[in-house]
Amino acid sequence: MNDPTPIGAALDTIPTTPTELVTAADGTTGVIQWEGTAVDGQWLTNYVNQLIAARLVEPWQLGGDKAQTAHARAANRDRLTSWHRALAGLPQEGLDAARQHFEKHGVPADSRGSRRWHLRPSDVSDWVRARARRLIPAEKACEAHPSEWRHSCTQCDYAGPVDPDRARSYIAQIRATLAQRKDTP
Repeated sequence: MNDPTPIGAALDTIPTTPTELVTAADGTTGVIQWEGTAVDGQWLTNYVNQLIAARLVEPWQLGGDKAQTAHARAANRDRLTSWHRALAGLPQEGLDAARQHFEKHGVPADSRGSRRWHLRPSDVSDWVRARARRLIPAEKACEAHPSEWRHSCTQCDYAGPVDPDRARSYIAQIRATLAQRKDTP
């Protein structure tokens, strides 16, 4: 009979892809794929330890006797799980950039403007999501420009000759804006 494997060890060996499941307001779910390198559970654990070493994240709890040690282990496991849940599916490049940003600029202020001592998992994941580039599925990409979405390809919209009437209307709008700026003190 095989020895039982702790669930944490099994979760650390499962690679996570840089994809994330999201739920819309109407209850439908979708998948967001990010450009970048996928990370696994062990990499995320090392990443959290780097944040702790940089004094950006609250250190792990330590226990004294058996009961305190068991309580500390459970609390640390829960904290690590919340970090894994918040950062799973995000690209490695974005997470490294977030760590460098927070090492340089410190912990952000909360909504009331007061400073906090430590980062929360949502601080890092929000920072990465705001700067990560979505991977465009092949069926939704522009045929001529694969790095652009088909429905809003700026290179196709602004490439080529412009209709003379449209050009005149653009020039008239620019002239009106410039004239208005000259009139206002």
